[in-house]
Amino acid sequence: MKIKVLRRKMALKNKLTELKKTPSNFETEKKLPEPNVRETGWKPLPRSLKILIAVTGLSIIASIFAFGKAPTALFGFLLTGVPAIIATIVLNLLAPGIMFFSVLKRLPWAWKYSLAYLGFFLANGLIGFAVFITSSGINDIAGITILMLFVLAVELGLLIAVFRQKRYFE
Repeated sequence: MKIKVLRRKMALKNKLTELKKTPSNFETEKKLPEPNVRETGWKPLPRSLKILIAVTGLSIIASIFAFGKAPTALFGFLLTGVPAIIATIVLNLLAPGIMFFSVLKRLPWAWKYSLAYLGFFLANGLIGFAVFITSSGINDIAGITILMLFVLAVELGLLIAVFRQKRYFE
């Protein structure tokens, strides 16, 4: 009987030494990120915000290529010369650049800034569309009207998408 007890003690002792040599589940388990740390960048972005970033990036690139070559429309007025260059820099390069990086960096105010930016361009587009319709003849508005309505629909869709994803920035 004593021999059985000694064998069991030795077996338990051997198991304990083996367990001490192998890493525990806590050591091998993947460490979770701290609750206060938020992931930034492209990967954690929701799909709708990725579309916003892509559209904004394309808008910035298009503005760079069109810089100084075309007048800038602002609330139904066509700006040319120095005012057009300043408006293009501020509205088509600087403002979307701020939105681009603030959304990627997941800054808490990024969604409010994005709403203001997209709302400004939606209002600008609606006023420009109304001015265009009232000032142009009926023959030349069909193709441009469809294009303008498409752009306004995209801007409205992005505005709604940003509003729906505002919790992502909290």
